[in-house]
Amino acid sequence: MVIDGVDLSAITGNIATGAGSSANTLLVTRCKINASATLAGNIGYQNQIDFIQCDSGATNYTQARYWYEGTLTQSIAVYRQGGASDGTTPLSWDIVTTANSTWTFPFQSFSIAEWNTLTGVTRTCTVYGVVNAAAVPNNDQMWMEVEYLGSASSPLASFANNTKANNLATGSALTADSTSNWAAGLTARGNSTAYTTASPPIFVSSNPNRPFFCISNGTSSGSLPGGYASAVDGGTVTDGTATFRAGCRFSMTVTLTAQMVGYLNATIKAAEASTTFYVDPLLNLS
Repeated sequence: MVIDGVDLSAITGNIATGAGSSANTLLVTRCKINASATLAGNIGYQNQIDFIQCDSGATNYTQARYWYEGTLTQSIAVYRQGGASDGTTPLSWDIVTTANSTWTFPFQSFSIAEWNTLTGVTRTCTVYGVVNAAAVPNNDQMWMEVEYLGSASSPLASFANNTKANNLATGSALTADSTSNWAAGLTARGNSTAYTTASPPIFVSSNPNRPFFCISNGTSSGSLPGGYASAVDGGTVTDGTATFRAGCRFSMTVTLTAQMVGYLNATIKAAEASTTFYVDPLLNLS
């Protein structure tokens, strides 16, 4: 089912539900919704619900995906500086997997499209991310697949990815990213402030490029602990009675050779269960 350009603001509860075991796909695009409405809930097996540019106000960059394996929503607080933007507002994709996500049935993002005019030349495609974890993900926990025109004789799609070869193979760590700034849009840490694991990540001036996630509930110290300045990706800091962890920044890279001019379409796949990732939905080409 496709719902396009409809005023749905009379709905104040769930706009969509995906209960049951049958495979259902719903796309809701460019619709007006009630500010108190819940987009989707109770997502059952093989149900896929997407919302694109649906909002109660003058916001046109919204994206949301609700699958059995996880959810994707846009974040305008946690984003990579110099990364994806709608032209005005920088943003990222907040991907949260459920316990149902596996390598054979991963959560899949929307497509990231980038126009390519170079043919017969090897191109490197890179997408950046950050995760609230002690180490970067393996390439069987999160990876990228790029669809491209790899034949000069027909528009038959070719596919390239950076994941492991098969389900029995062992995954390897993605590339650590030591330069991206993921903290530019975050709220600064507060003294003597209560934080929980559900709180948004924070920014600290002594370590400005890293987001810090609360991993143990508590109240921050009355002054900034020195441990923040020396924290590395995945490292933890005791702050009063709370504990924070520096996000692990990473990149995903795929190489390919297009034989026709056309779009490169990258999809991010997440298979690590019950994990939160932030992905910059910008395909960087070199």
